[in-house]
Amino acid sequence: MQLYFDGIKDHDTNEPMTPDTEYRFPGAPDDEEMGWKGMTQDDWFIVGFSGGLVDRTGDDLVIRLYSGPNSGADVLASSDGENYTKIGVLGPQPGSVPGQPHSHDFRYESFDFADLFADPVYFVKVQRTANGQQTGMFFDAFGSEAPAPVPVPSSILLLAPTLMALGTVRRKRRKHVG
Repeated sequence: MQLYFDGIKDHDTNEPMTPDTEYRFPGAPDDEEMGWKGMTQDDWFIVGFSGGLVDRTGDDLVIRLYSGPNSGADVLASSDGENYTKIGVLGPQPGSVPGQPHSHDFRYESFDFADLFADPVYFVKVQRTANGQQTGMFFDAFGSEAPAPVPVPSSILLLAPTLMALGTVRRKRRKHVG
């Protein structure tokens, strides 16, 4: 993956990123994010995919992020890095309230290329559309699919009734002793 940017600041230092900045992003979800928290509209960055993302049935792009209650950004995609097509928008963090501290809980946003591209998509551009207080957006990962939820083993589901039964037996024994 490659990363290009304009006006993006490092989350830890709040300093503008340069081509020499060490990026913790993009990659697999790891809670190491980058993004913008300043007050400037029209900041943007481009993520380049060396293998390309293909248009398939259902969602083709998944972004992991968190954002402020007044945030907004357009998501655009391109096969050639020159001509971009808008594929959707990123809005405020669900459940967030303007004027209140926002959650740092990551969420996944999915996008379908919907037959817009004949060739694989090699570039995804995120362009900020909101500015002002609480418009920050922080990105952790870009990919072609969200990780599958971790299944709960059936043995754990069977453990709960067993523990409840043992607790009942123990209580009955205490009543007989006391």
